[in-house]
Amino acid sequence: MKRYYWIFLLVALSGGCTSPPQRYALGGEREVVVFYTPGLQPALEYLDSTINLKISTPQPDSLYHFIPVVPDSYASYRGYKNLLILTCDECGNYGEFSGVVDGREGLLTARGMYSSDDYAIILTAQTSRDLMYSLSEYSTAIDSLLRSRIYELYRRRAFYVGRNKKMEEKVRQKYGIDMEIPLGWYILKGTDVQDSILFMGKHNPDRFFFVYRTKYNYPLDLETLLQLRERIASVYYPGDYLLKEYVVPDRMYGVDRGLCFYSVWQNDEEVAGGPVKTCAYYDGDYFVMYDVAVFAPRKEDKLQYILRAETIIRTLKILR
Repeated sequence: MKRYYWIFLLVALSGGCTSPPQRYALGGEREVVVFYTPGLQPALEYLDSTINLKISTPQPDSLYHFIPVVPDSYASYRGYKNLLILTCDECGNYGEFSGVVDGREGLLTARGMYSSDDYAIILTAQTSRDLMYSLSEYSTAIDSLLRSRIYELYRRRAFYVGRNKKMEEKVRQKYGIDMEIPLGWYILKGTDVQDSILFMGKHNPDRFFFVYRTKYNYPLDLETLLQLRERIASVYYPGDYLLKEYVVPDRMYGVDRGLCFYSVWQNDEEVAGGPVKTCAYYDGDYFVMYDVAVFAPRKEDKLQYILRAETIIRTLKILR
């Protein structure tokens, strides 16, 4: 009996010394709670039409899932992780945010407004009309802030298992690419010649990407990228082709010269398909293209797996 007492005591002491698990705010990574008033509905509609990409996976989806919330319901959404606040001095919701705004105008950001894990983007002006006029100036910045936040959250999910340092070193030495790689990803194939190409994949669900680098100067236009992607796919993804009616061009964030597009890949022989995102940019003298594709027929939110894979590629550095 005495032995069990000491076991119980050790367990209790070890539990008492363990830090409690971190509690994250509510909501999905791409859910954006919008605190606004009915009078600011045109502002929300403008942002949805200008920055919220409508993407096929092939099911219809969007980059951001906006959740409009009027003042009477604010209390129910204060624990969510992503907040977009539209307010003005004369707006009925200004009192809720006056302490954070503190008389300022324009675009602001804040963390930890209602929980330690939330992130708020605040657009404020003197009048609702001023706020509407400012949207053309600030919409691109709002988009960039939201995307940075999304990648921050998806990186948390992609790397929670830890990094594969051995694979990172192999990729560095063989392919001339420095990149952080989570556990669970594996090398499918690749070439280590001057124009190197690296293919990696992960199961559950199946997702895969390639990184291609060359010193050939490709123009950064949509048609060139479509043709180049198809040429590479014909060699490494036999039977795959893009459904061009689903192509959605997008600009690339974080680099001066870059272009992306979303589309849907299909393979008739294997009766398979899914979403794909292709991006290209210049890193010094190198043209770099990456391509992320997903096969997850029983998953509803397929786009998340593309964005999670991109958090790996966003760490990429070309070694010279």
